Amino acid sequence: MAIYECFDSYAAFERYLDDSGPDLEPAARMLIAEYCKYALDRGWFYYPDALPPEIISPKQRETNGYVDRKLSFPLEDLYPDGQLAGQVGQEIYGAGAAFIFATRSFHPVEGAPFRLYCDHFARTMERTGDRSLALTLDGGETCIAGLSLLRLKRHTLTRTRLTTVDGDVLRPHASSDDRIDYRVPANGRLVLTWE
Repeated sequence: MAIYECFDSYAAFERYLDDSGPDLEPAARMLIAEYCKYALDRGWFYYPDALPPEIISPKQRETNGYVDRKLSFPLEDLYPDGQLAGQVGQEIYGAGAAFIFATRSFHPVEGAPFRLYCDHFARTMERTGDRSLALTLDGGETCIAGLSLLRLKRHTLTRTRLTTVDGDVLRPHASSDDRIDYRVPANGRLVLTWE
C-alpha cells in the first residue's frame, strides 16, 4: 500500500460524492465514505515515527538510502503480509497526504472557541446564528461518524449542544478541557450551538 494512492483516492472519492449528489446508490455511498473514514486513521502509519523501529526496513531496494524517522516524509510502502515497511523508502510526493487529509477533515468555525473535526465529509456547513451552525454529513445511512470540537489556543471550550435536525440531543462520547468527542449519524443534518 502506498500513501500517494491512498490520499489521491480519498480526494477523488470526495469529488465523486460532490458530483453524484443524492441519487448515488446507498451501498456505493457507504463504501466510499467508510474507505475515506479509515484512510484518515491508516494515513498516520505511513509516517516512520508512528511505527516501531523494528518493523521498518533497514535497507531500501531501489536506492542506497535509508529511512530517517525524524523526517515527516511518509514511507512509500506498507505491506499487509508482515513484510518490513519502507523497503522502497520515503516518498516526497506522498507528503501531500497531510494537506489533503487536514483540509477535508478539520474545519475552522469563525468566532467559535474551537475547530471542528469530522472523519466524514461535511457536505455543507451553514451558520444559522452567531453561535450556531448546521452541518450535513454525507456517509452511509447506517454508519457512525466521529465529530470532535477541538479547543483553540488561548480559548476555553464553552457549553455546546449537538442535535439532529429532528431535535434529538446527541451526548458526547468523551470530553476534556481540550476537546469534546461525539459519535453521530454519518448521514444527515446536525445542528451545533455553543455559549
